[in-house]
Amino acid sequence: MDLKKEIPVISAATALLLAAILVLLGCDQLRMDAFAADESQRSNHKIKEVMYYSKNPDPAASGEIKEYPALWMLYEDPDGHTNAEILALKEVASEEEAQNKAFGMKGYFIKGKWYKVVGLWTVNPESDIIDKGNGEKAVFTPLYYSSDDKTNPGDKISVAIYDYESKGISDPVEVIIPEEGKTTEVIVKDDPAEQLKTVAVPEGLTLIYNGKEQRGVASGDGYTLTGSVTAVNKGTYDVTATLASGYKWSDGETGAKTIKWTIEAADLEKADVQYPENKDGNSSYKQAELKDITLKDLKEGTDYTQSISSEEKDGKNWWIVSFDAKGTNTNGKKEIRVSAAEESTNPADQLTIKGKTAKVSYSKAKKKSLKYKITKLIKFVNKGSGKLAYKKVKGSKKISVNTKTGKVTIKKGIKKGKYTIKIRITDTANGVKKTVKCTVRVR
Repeated sequence: MDLKKEIPVISAATALLLAAILVLLGCDQLRMDAFAADESQRSNHKIKEVMYYSKNPDPAASGEIKEYPALWMLYEDPDGHTNAEILALKEVASEEEAQNKAFGMKGYFIKGKWYKVVGLWTVNPESDIIDKGNGEKAVFTPLYYSSDDKTNPGDKISVAIYDYESKGISDPVEVIIPEEGKTTEVIVKDDPAEQLKTVAVPEGLTLIYNGKEQRGVASGDGYTLTGSVTAVNKGTYDVTATLASGYKWSDGETGAKTIKWTIEAADLEKADVQYPENKDGNSSYKQAELKDITLKDLKEGTDYTQSISSEEKDGKNWWIVSFDAKGTNTNGKKEIRVSAAEESTNPADQLTIKGKTAKVSYSKAKKKSLKYKITKLIKFVNKGSGKLAYKKVKGSKKISVNTKTGKVTIKKGIKKGKYTIKIRITDTANGVKKTVKCTVRVR
């Protein structure tokens, strides 16, 4: 970059006039008595590059001005505010030390640090600024230091832009004072924290015990989870969320977060009841069937105990099924009432079945699935009430039984051989269940 091409020419008369103004410091604008040490008073100027000259390189400078140090600065000006002051700042320990009595100026409190104004120059928008046309501007000015704040080579100062229109100051950029006749260049890199992607801190859930493994903190992009991410039993668990590279939390922090989540005990009163197949809460039950009434997701003997009692009410017999909490994962109690079925003691009324051996043609089964009535596999000595339900409880996947009709399907592609299956038949009218072993020979 040829910096000389970007140094606006300051006439000798203009330079002398500015010097006189700076010496007087009687103007309210230059004294800037209203500068407040308030973090909210910030401008949108963003300094990108600084060249600090130990001595003014402007060939048009004259008098004392040519002996002053000077600044060339490249910056962003999104608001188009050109009425500005270039400031040289020195970091100090307190608000009191930040005051410059010679300039009649208060200090600045920026990002937790106090700064004293030790040098300045008022920008002439018409002669000091070059608009680069892409939202960036370049400015060249001398710097006038107060008599009490002379600098030496190797000293650290910071430079900033004060915006008269917004009454705010830019983020300062640190510069080291160069040796006589030398120049210091600073290229400002974006704050790494500003380049990080933002991710919300995951929340810990409050769940209800269901006897299964549950996840208490959701996974997501930008972080990893360690610790008790999943659990089964009631309790409070800790999970550590650690950011991946290139991310920050939505609160601006970048450290690991500890997240708590909870599994609460299940209230049996709110638990769902599961009834036997083909039955519900309006069905009639024999006593032997009551053990098949359970609580969804919970385990009898571990999470609850079941007890049975009976009563007669309104001329009808009822079973009362009680579920009582057991262990630490459940609490409370649940009761349901179901109709008691009349149980016949006459063997002649009972469902009676026998298993049979069915012969199936391999050549036919090789080409397509074959369907048969249940009577091909089972002999019914007594069908009981005749209201029957069917279920294959064991055997080859190539043989299926329809739960409502009992129709048997021999699936296409079954191999030659002997197949043994078990079928359970339930008389839905009285709850009687019978299981029988049947044989299928494919040849």
